[in-house]
Amino acid sequence: MNDGDMNILITHPRLFSGGSEARALWAAQALKNEHKVTLMTGEGADLERLNMIYGTELSTDDIEVIEGGLPRWLKNLHVGDALRGAFFHRWLGRNVKGYDLVLSTYNLVDVPVPTLQFIADFSWDDGLRQKYHQQAGFRGVFHRQSLMRKLYLWLVKKISGASAMRAMALPNKVIANSWWSADLLRKRYGIECGVVYPPVVQSAIHREADERISRFVTIGRISPEKELEKLIDIIARVREFGHDVSLHIVGSMDASDYCLQLLHYGKRAGKWVVFEGAKYGEEKEAFLHQSRYGIHGCVGEAFGIAVAEMLQAGCITFAPTEGGPAEIVGDKRLLYLNEDDAVEKICRVLSDESQQKDLYRQLKHRTEKYSAKQFSKQIRRLVEEWRDG
Repeated sequence: MNDGDMNILITHPRLFSGGSEARALWAAQALKNEHKVTLMTGEGADLERLNMIYGTELSTDDIEVIEGGLPRWLKNLHVGDALRGAFFHRWLGRNVKGYDLVLSTYNLVDVPVPTLQFIADFSWDDGLRQKYHQQAGFRGVFHRQSLMRKLYLWLVKKISGASAMRAMALPNKVIANSWWSADLLRKRYGIECGVVYPPVVQSAIHREADERISRFVTIGRISPEKELEKLIDIIARVREFGHDVSLHIVGSMDASDYCLQLLHYGKRAGKWVVFEGAKYGEEKEAFLHQSRYGIHGCVGEAFGIAVAEMLQAGCITFAPTEGGPAEIVGDKRLLYLNEDDAVEKICRVLSDESQQKDLYRQLKHRTEKYSAKQFSKQIRRLVEEWRDG
């Protein structure tokens, strides 16, 4: 393990298989040769599994890994994300002494050590969460404004002891994951922050558009805010216009009410809706490179690493106009306001081979800024600037 220039702590409350975890893993990868790096998490610190998912090459010979802070009963709950975060934050605050710099790779932490605060989403701001990601079902009932909700958030704050305003104040530095997120932070909190796009591993596979299967793929976490039913409805209407395309949903399905409802919804739509389950590493990479089109449904997402992954793999990808994904896609021909607009734009592209070739050529030039290589360079520069400043 490198004794290093500085003693750096990288934190993330849960290392599972989402987009924000990529930031934690690749930050450790970028810094491990020059600094002493510790990765601290509430759960999920299995480096072999994480390397397979994110393409990193980390081991306990390179970095120290510390897992803790979450009560056992809380780990097994499907709800209570804020409560999990509160327990982890309290534990983090008690164990942060001795580090020169903290990199919080999942939103704000309020600790007595200078911190680079990487914004992943706005789950920590209940107003923005209500605006962009209202939940359905039992979770939706619990997330609505009510006395129960107020008591829950009071308990969360009491346990964590955290202050968002204190976390955003100097000497800490806030870094957004898109210019869309940075603009929201400026308007809501009056802070100016830089942008570092999350890392996407570049592929060695190259397959031209006409060598791909004419199908749509959507990837990522299976949860209500991803609006997967909307995507099924959109592709169903596209098929009604004579386009023989299928929709392949890639993501881990569990026994939750939402997943069961989604399975039923897809089955009712037809066999052209295919639930592929979870795919990681080379398997996911190969699947994406066989697919001609991608589609994303989440509105108001801070970044949308799934969109960057689909573009990186050469999928012509459609996404909503509001949020970080629109910034990633960067072409009005692929951005939709609503379902009607999505159907119209998809049909227009599917009916025009020359337009598809033009879009495919442009993809290659857009994806470099979202690469793991570019992310690593920016992380090292941020750390150097803090050290020298």
